[in-house]
Amino acid sequence: MKYFPIITLSMVTLAAPAGFALDASTGEGIAQLCTETSNMPEKICDCVGETAEEQLSSQGRQLFAAIIIGDADMANALRKNVATDEVIAAGMFMATVPGQCAN
Repeated sequence: MKYFPIITLSMVTLAAPAGFALDASTGEGIAQLCTETSNMPEKICDCVGETAEEQLSSQGRQLFAAIIIGDADMANALRKNVATDEVIAAGMFMATVPGQCAN
């Protein structure tokens, strides 16, 4: 399945497998994207989305979304336009938060 990212005015919208667009700059969008593209239970994805809203900037959430759907081109493009500390935060978020939400 392919995903077609669309960049618009500093907001990334990602096409979900069901064919509808998600706003990856919000925690709700992250939760829905997680639910649609991963094998994690909805409860964990909701936690990931809520935590993303609290811990990541809008750009950080967009980068995280590109990472979780495996869109290397989009992730690399975002990395070039996001502050280094936000790139690090998104990477640390990816490595730690889903596990924390599962516990």
